[in-house]
Amino acid sequence: MRTNPANPVLGEKTLAWIDEEFPSLRSITHLDNSSVGVPPMSAMNAMERYFKGRIWGTTSFHEIVEMFEDVRYLLSELLGGTPSNYALQTSTTDAINAAAHSIPYPPGSNVVICDLEFPANYIPWFNLKSFNDVDVRVVKSRDGMVSLDDFNEAIDNNTRVVSVSHVQFSNGFKIDAKALAKLAHDHDAFVMLDIIQSAGVINFDLEALGVDFAAGQATKYLIGPIGAGYLYVRDAMFDRVKPRYMGWWGVQDMENFEFGERIPYKDARMFQVGSSPIICYQGLRESLKCLLSIPGEARERASMLVANEIRELLEANGISHGNLSPRCRSHVVSIVVPDVDAMHKQLLKQRIYTSVRGGNIRASTHFYNSIGDAKTLVKSIEGF
Repeated sequence: MRTNPANPVLGEKTLAWIDEEFPSLRSITHLDNSSVGVPPMSAMNAMERYFKGRIWGTTSFHEIVEMFEDVRYLLSELLGGTPSNYALQTSTTDAINAAAHSIPYPPGSNVVICDLEFPANYIPWFNLKSFNDVDVRVVKSRDGMVSLDDFNEAIDNNTRVVSVSHVQFSNGFKIDAKALAKLAHDHDAFVMLDIIQSAGVINFDLEALGVDFAAGQATKYLIGPIGAGYLYVRDAMFDRVKPRYMGWWGVQDMENFEFGERIPYKDARMFQVGSSPIICYQGLRESLKCLLSIPGEARERASMLVANEIRELLEANGISHGNLSPRCRSHVVSIVVPDVDAMHKQLLKQRIYTSVRGGNIRASTHFYNSIGDAKTLVKSIEGF
């Protein structure tokens, strides 16, 4: 069992289940979920079963198709919408590219992003200029934040897309995605929301947020394998976009191998091209089941409890954690230390896992983290 004090948000039964599914947490302090989450044992076991089935020839194609449908259903249960709103993609970058190149861009169009984004959410948009008459407008951040007013100044009637991360990777800044979607829609612009840093840890519904597209991948807060991503497409977009690439996984009657033209799906599956990495989605299916076994509100509260404990302990020791306003804070804490590289190496030696982002130590929590994890981290930083 873990020696660190547990998370009081979760009941004893859930804590015992966490200990069984995530045994590595008995010996490490994993506060680097914004890089990679800790996969559950059930995901590893599912991937192993699939590969053994490949070796012995006991896995059928129809079982694989059913597994993919399960994943799309579970994504809709976790993030909102229906299975028809989800297409399988190998990464956040692939999903953003697929959506970006499906949108029509009249001459003089522009795309609005901000300067806090991870490369997955700006390289595709800058590259778009090679194919279309598109201007990319970059909203400048101030003190690690971007305001809705700043976005409003950048958006006009020629804006086709506003693309932003729900939670920023470097410092955890969280934007009001629903309000931003309204701003964009007032100008008939589409909204792409990068949710890789929020899906699975923040409790939200994509339909309720009103965004047109969302992109993510399994490896962080979905606690799954690298290679299992997804694209969310709002119903109203099905008739307004046209995928640049097509393949046999994106067409109706996909198991009809007779030569001839094919009709694309009329839902998000139109964005699926070829065979997805089956073994990765075998793992993701189990990871999603694990997440859904805990109510979304409880997952978020458990994560925020530990993140806020880190903040309070840092403040008590006179250590700065950035200056994000409380309404913009998330489960990510950016810790200001004098010698960040030396501090990071010291934490690694103690098996306390964090990252260096923006010149600071980035600690990022998930539902399986404990109050003891927060104390272990801050004690190490304070004693350095």
